Amino acid sequence: MASSEEITTLTFTPDNPCNTVVTSSAGKVLYRVTTDAAAKSPVTHVYDGADELVASLEWHSVSADKVILKGQPPVSFTDWMKKSHIPFKDEASFKDAQGRKYKWKGIGPGRCMELHSEDDSFKTVIARYTRSYRMPNPAGDDPLVIHTPGELKLTPRAAEVQELVVLTLLFQEKRRRLEAGGLSEGAGYGLAYGSAVGGAFGGLA
Repeated sequence: MASSEEITTLTFTPDNPCNTVVTSSAGKVLYRVTTDAAAKSPVTHVYDGADELVASLEWHSVSADKVILKGQPPVSFTDWMKKSHIPFKDEASFKDAQGRKYKWKGIGPGRCMELHSEDDSFKTVIARYTRSYRMPNPAGDDPLVIHTPGELKLTPRAAEVQELVVLTLLFQEKRRRLEAGGLSEGAGYGLAYGSAVGGAFGGLA
């Protein structure tokens, strides 16, 4: 299991998969996500730290959303991220450019999303996403309750395909939240949830 020194932590501020800024632990902007959700046909755009467009997600209400990766033709979201057809199994799989397979587990409402790879038959968690949750303001000032940012932790194995991990997380989380009724941060997550998932990832907080 990766040590704390080997873990890469990315922060999502605000914790909204359609409009957020993704930064490194040093505060460097890695990705910027924008969406005009009020448009007749919304499109989510993801830009890298150099402000170059790396991917887009076309929203569709009748058919599946369309994913457009830089330099590639549009593909149906359901072909790009293949959800498990096994009942009660909240999983969706995808492949990297080398054909290696990964699975996001826990994609259902209220679950903690964890990424696994086929390297060890999907046994080990190589990335974990913790959604924003509410907590008392440490400063004791107004507001008395604040939201933590969303957080993605990656082991070195997941960091090999960091951009793909971020994109699949953003687009899957957008789908999950809209199905649950909203995109806002901190919804339905409390102190117990935030602390409970912290120690399970390689013993890290």
